Amino acid sequence: MAAHQRTVTHKQNCDTIVLGDNIELIQTAFKNRIKHEDVTNLNSASVESFFQSIKEKVLLLIESVLKEQKSCIKIYFELFGWYIISTKKEEEGKDEVRQEIKSFNSEYQTVSISTDLEQLYTNFCDILKTKSEEFQVS
Repeated sequence: MAAHQRTVTHKQNCDTIVLGDNIELIQTAFKNRIKHEDVTNLNSASVESFFQSIKEKVLLLIESVLKEQKSCIKIYFELFGWYIISTKKEEEGKDEVRQEIKSFNSEYQTVSISTDLEQLYTNFCDILKTKSEEFQVS
């Protein structure tokens, strides 16, 4: 089973708590010290527009967790995208179209109350946008 399919299956088996418009708390562990929160926007046609549409929500979420934990936190971003891939079958001379879910993630970053969250968000977005673009070109 592909990694993203395991992740999707795991998320489907977890209890979720709706925290706000398109924000869900998927799971917690170790007395809420490990959390997985999911921010979605199914109406974005590009990675850039997606990140722009969720920016305010994500920054508020990070600020909220920082205040709750009263210390540093480690976070990473993971982007799931639905891609339509067109390939040409040489032997048959036909175009084949398939749909695929692909995920990209960043490395963990330590965040404190003094971290510039705008810059942090921009860095995460740039990393995931680059990975997404590299996938689309390959």
